[in-house]
Formats: sequence, structure tokens, C-alpha cells
Amino acid sequence: MGIIIPAGLMMSSRSILGVNMLKIADHQPVIMQEALNEIIKLYRNNELKVHSGGVFHVNEIHEAHHLLESGKSLGKIIVKWD
Repeated sequence: MGIIIPAGLMMSSRSILGVNMLKIADHQPVIMQEALNEIIKLYRNNELKVHSGGVFHVNEIHEAHHLLESGKSLGKIIVKWD
């Protein structure tokens, strides 16, 4: 993951936020189910947009990895196996 220096993030008004969804699922599965149902509903109603950083065929996986390593990707990197 590398080293994160909090002062550097604060000086550039950036932050890192993470949520352990497995812990929520283990301790409050009903809340997790409701949240997932809401996400699916938003996606189906086109109210939630998924951002793709790029789509690569499995034969181009080295290019996908290079893009991910570069830090220049936005959204998820998709690798198609078909």
C-alpha cells in the first residue's frame, strides 16, 4: 500500500476513507442487505453511474496493471476474460 503521510494529505485537502463492509455484514446483515438493495435500485434507475478507468482483454493485462501502477486511472480497471 505504500506509506501515507497524513500532513501531506491535509495540506492538499485530500483524505482517505475506508469502510470494512465485511464487519458490517457479519454484525448487522440486515443493514448490509438494505444498503445493497438501495445501490442496485439506484443503478437500475440510472441514478448511480459507474466510472470505468479502462477495459482490457486478458491478453492486455500487463497494460491494465501498468495503468493501475501509474496512478493515472480513474474508476475501476476492468479485465475481460472472454
